[in-house]
Amino acid sequence: MHRGRLDGLDGLRGIAALCVFLSHVFPGYPTSAYLAVDFFFMLSGYVMARSYEQRLAAGGGRAFMLARVRRLCPTILLSGLFALPWLLSQPDTSATFVLVCLALPLLINFPAWSIGAELFANLVHALGLARLGTPRLALLGTVSFAALVVTAWGHGLDFVPGRAVWWAIGLRALVPYIAGIVLHRLWRDQPPFAPSASLTFAAMPVALALATLFPATRGWADLAFMALICPLLIAGGLRRGQGSRLAQVAGAFSFPLYAAHAPAILTLQAFGLGWPWRLAAGLAAGALVMIVMERMHTHSTGAPVLKAA
Repeated sequence: MHRGRLDGLDGLRGIAALCVFLSHVFPGYPTSAYLAVDFFFMLSGYVMARSYEQRLAAGGGRAFMLARVRRLCPTILLSGLFALPWLLSQPDTSATFVLVCLALPLLINFPAWSIGAELFANLVHALGLARLGTPRLALLGTVSFAALVVTAWGHGLDFVPGRAVWWAIGLRALVPYIAGIVLHRLWRDQPPFAPSASLTFAAMPVALALATLFPATRGWADLAFMALICPLLIAGGLRRGQGSRLAQVAGAFSFPLYAAHAPAILTLQAFGLGWPWRLAAGLAAGALVMIVMERMHTHSTGAPVLKAA
């Protein structure tokens, strides 16, 4: 089977990142865009199983984790620089404080918590999940999901630092990540049923918007999105194979946009600038980070990200 990139999944990744970005540009509007993070976790489980699981089962965990850190951390650290004007504008800001904030991205880049949670799921994958048979892994995922149901019953899945204990955040990351691994093992890029790619691309923002219509049952709506909608989105994304340049660009732009928009918005808000400026700054920051990381990748590997995709 050809192991190239799947453009449909790249396109969905771009749409999900855009939904998160817009929810931060317009924070006053009700949204369930935080559920896009749960889609990211499930997609990560699927893609990591597709790309690395045979090597992980053979003991390649250290190389896997180094690859994940090299993939994720430079983008997050570079993105933190967009918060530098805000940091320098604070009264009595010392050089030490600025350096600490830049070195600890969560202090100035609130979406960065999910990157730490994803790395935690990657580590658990490397240490044990890759060596579990599919029935045992599915059982572990079912038990973990039951624990998540109890945890999210009353208030939904919006577990973030400051609102939830760390074990709940880890559970939120692991449940969809395990589901993604199981889906790959069962489907091997050939799901038994899948909506059309165009319907799938439209369904992502619609599903995130509809979840806000059930505030009294937010927990159930969030859990249904994770358990039912996310697998369908991945199945639909798999129907779009390779050859879509737009989907490739959306996939390449997704992580830089996700990583860079919050520091840029933080700086613009600190100077009292409105949503048009926040919108433009977030997009520009994401584009700049994408260009820089593309050049770094090309310099180190000799292959551009988009061409490789």
